[in-house]
This record gives sequence, structure tokens and C-alpha cells, in this order.
Amino acid sequence: MHQARFFLTLALLFAATTARAETLGVVLPFIGPSARTAEAAAIEVMGKHLILVASEKWQNTARERGATSPSAEDVASVANQLGVKLIVVGIVRREGPKWRLTAGLRDGVTGRSRDKFSYPLKSMHIDEETVSLFQKDLAAALERALPPILPHPVAIAPPAVAPRPKWAEFFDVSLGLMLSGRRLDFVPRTLPRFTSGVVAGLHFDFTGYPFALLWQKARGVAAGMGFGLTIDKPFWPTSTVTGAMASGSYSTSELRVDGGLRWRFQLTRKPPWPELTLRIGGGLHQFAIGKTAQNLDVGPPDVSNSYIGFGLGAGVRPVDFLKLWALFQYNLAITSGAIESLNEFGTSNHYGLRIDGGADFFVWRGLKIGVAGFYEHYGYSFLPNSIPVKMADSSTEKYFGGTVSIGYVL
Repeated sequence: MHQARFFLTLALLFAATTARAETLGVVLPFIGPSARTAEAAAIEVMGKHLILVASEKWQNTARERGATSPSAEDVASVANQLGVKLIVVGIVRREGPKWRLTAGLRDGVTGRSRDKFSYPLKSMHIDEETVSLFQKDLAAALERALPPILPHPVAIAPPAVAPRPKWAEFFDVSLGLMLSGRRLDFVPRTLPRFTSGVVAGLHFDFTGYPFALLWQKARGVAAGMGFGLTIDKPFWPTSTVTGAMASGSYSTSELRVDGGLRWRFQLTRKPPWPELTLRIGGGLHQFAIGKTAQNLDVGPPDVSNSYIGFGLGAGVRPVDFLKLWALFQYNLAITSGAIESLNEFGTSNHYGLRIDGGADFFVWRGLKIGVAGFYEHYGYSFLPNSIPVKMADSSTEKYFGGTVSIGYVL
């Protein structure tokens, strides 16, 4: 009976010792004057308790994953990638007329702090007494953090789940202000046309990625499959008309809605994180001016372009807080509204093009400020196989402007 207990204790002791021997840790570069003294002291203690990972390897992995901030999320992301369980950080800095050494032991699974150490210094240089005290406190913290070398039952922990990387988003939403204008021309140019100033409006955009949790499967292809909606609503003042046929002020309105599949492909998982986006969907862009009491147009006809859109976009993040992007979309027109009626210019062959581009500035975690510009073009070639009230060879409709928005990416 005593022999059985002895061998059981010996086995548990061996298991705990092995667990300690296989634990990985890292000492990140300390910051501040004389910081290398404290950093070397931490390396000496950590090296006696676990296997050290080079700080350069940690920093390279952090850049590759876009996890360079000291947040718990980023620390856990890098630690889980490398298998690191304990991380030591530190800084030497001035506090008023005095100096202080501050260090911390962080958990690799959660990224959060396990223990904190703080020591007042007589100058910017760290004396031997402070080094000795720091090493003693760090060793005690490691004893608390590492598996105990005692005959306790050995629990097998489940493998750590790697956190979702930043590029595998759940959603991207933004709301902001827009400034836009419009121009409608006909050939021949003797026909009425519409040339606007610039008006303000609202811009809303949302894209959700329901398969974001599949980022580890098939190189994350399914994770980038999203579905989105964009709404632009400029607020036009009334249009004033003077003439023999009609005069007065008439309401003017515009609305654009675009939505559908938005599939983003992450080309590499390293800086600058280039990506391509494929868009297939549909939309509506309409512009209307009020009618006379006889339901007649007072100027250029109304348009209501419904379409099937095919788009291709690209994005890149040259630095962690900035994303640059551009999008080209071809709109296969379905109908164009009143402009194609026999009371106006009749049926036509028509198409649409749109170009967007901009920059997103990430100010805090997923919170961003976006600036963007756009140009949208519709072309109409009127067909001679009908006899409309008005005659024209062709027409071009142009929209242009920009947006400033605030949004969040999760």
C-alpha cells in the first residue's frame, strides 16, 4: 500500500515537472532608460522556470496577425499562435521628479494581467537591491502561475481556441453625411437639362458576415461571404421653374438603394493585408421633380434606374490604423422609369457605371472614421422604333459627391 502511494506521488510529481518544463514564456523588450537591466533580470528568472521564446519571434507574429497593440485581445491572439502561456512586460519612466520601474506578468490564454510589480527608483538607473526584489517577486508570481510540483491530480486542459483575427469580421456598419450633385444632359443640347449645385444628405452602409467563425476553414474563404445594404438619401431643395408652360416651386427628391452579395477574399494574412471584394446584387437610383396640376413635367423627365450590379473592389492596410479601398461597379439596367415613356423620349439602350474610393481611419479598436468619394454615370441611347412626344438621340446622367461617416467593425 505504501509502495503504491509512493509510485503515484512520484508519477504526479513527474507530470507536474514535465508540464513546467514544456511551458513557453516570453519577455518582451522593456521600455525606458536602464530598462535592459530589468529586462535581463526578468529573462534570468523566466529561463529557470520555463522555455523562453525570442521576443523577435513574438513581434514578427504580431505584425503578421495585425495584433501589435497591448490590448488583451491582441496579446492573446499572438500568444495562442505561438503557444506562449506567460508574458513579462515592463517600463521605466519618470513620475514627476522621481522614477519608477513597473512590470507585469500577463496570461497567454486571456491576454490579461496576472500580477503587477512596481518599484520606486532613486534615479533613472536601477540599483541592485531593486533588481533582487523584482526577481524575487517575479519568481513568486511564476510559482503561483505554473502547475504546482505537488501530488495533486493532473487535469488535462482542452486545447486553447485561437481568437478570431481582425480580418474575419462579423459586421461592418457606418452612418454619415454626404454631399452630392447631379447633371442630366441631352443630345441635341437644345433640350432641357438639369444642372445642380451640391446638397447634403445621409449615407448608411451595413455588411454582415454570417460565416465569420469559419475563418480557419479553406483559408477563410467562407468567412468573407457577406450580405450588405447601402442607402443614400440626399435632401434636395424645391426646384423653381419660370416659363410659359409652368411656373412655381416643385418638390425634388432623390434616393439610392443598393444591396446584395459582398464576398471579400483575403489574399494574404500578412501586412499590408491585401483583399479583393466581389459584389453581385441589385439596386435602385431615382430622381424626381414634382408635376404640374395636369401631371406634366416642368423640366427634365423623372428617372428611376433599377439594375443588377456587378462590382469588383480592392483594399489594403498600409498601417494598422488605416485602410484604403476602391470599388468599380457595372449596373446592368432593367428599367429607367418615366424618361423611357412615350410621353417623354421613348425606349432606350442604357447602362450604368459607378466608381467609389476612400479611406477608413481606425481610432479605437473597431471604431472608425471614413471618408469617401463617388462618381455614377448612366447613359441612354434612345431607339427610333417608337414615336415619343419628345425627341433626342441620347442622354447622360451623372451623380458625384463624397461622404464622411463614423462606423464600427467587429
